[in-house]
Amino acid sequence: MSIPEKYLSTFEENATYHVYNRTNNHELLFKSEENYQFFLKQYRKYLYPFVESFAYCLLPNHFHFIIKVRAIKEMEGHLQSLSSESLIKAEKLFLEQPEKYLSDLIEASFHRFFTSYSMALNKMYNRHGNLFHRPFKRFKVNDDTQFCQLMVYVHANAQKHQLVKSFKNYKWTSYHSFISNSATLLEREYVFGIFGSKEQFFAFHETQAEYYYTINDSMDD
Repeated sequence: MSIPEKYLSTFEENATYHVYNRTNNHELLFKSEENYQFFLKQYRKYLYPFVESFAYCLLPNHFHFIIKVRAIKEMEGHLQSLSSESLIKAEKLFLEQPEKYLSDLIEASFHRFFTSYSMALNKMYNRHGNLFHRPFKRFKVNDDTQFCQLMVYVHANAQKHQLVKSFKNYKWTSYHSFISNSATLLEREYVFGIFGSKEQFFAFHETQAEYYYTINDSMDD
């Protein structure tokens, strides 16, 4: 079955997206705590130079991210700091024609991320074949209202799937990073600003979580 075009948005400079994917045949994506940690480590390695991160939730057989594509100049600076021999084709094409190949660069970065994780899991558990469903889904977030709704939806996803009674008790979600004052790769202050304040961020989660984990719409996979 083909995926509707609305779930295969083109990546644009400074635009925000909900990115999510699942495994084939509902296979487990994570089999140990170390798998979760390694998944986030590889995300940081392959995606952080090209996207800002606002939220995530890692479920047993799928994941959700909310990201924003970085400015072209910022991505160019990163790639120009690397040796030309280390660049993949998508990165070289991007440096030649940034506007034309921006979306291809982000897609390629996600594919490298998925491949690196899949290869490690295959080696660790002696499995074979593709782990992730292809292509991965993503859609553009159009305004602050949608952004706030999506933040709650992603953070409440474990409760939606009845993994926990309260989303606050699920470990592998970025919600805990917003509670903490520790250093984070998430754009925490930016997110609080969209909600109006840190207090409003938490209040909105309290009042809206039940709604977002009971609906079944285009925000889910």
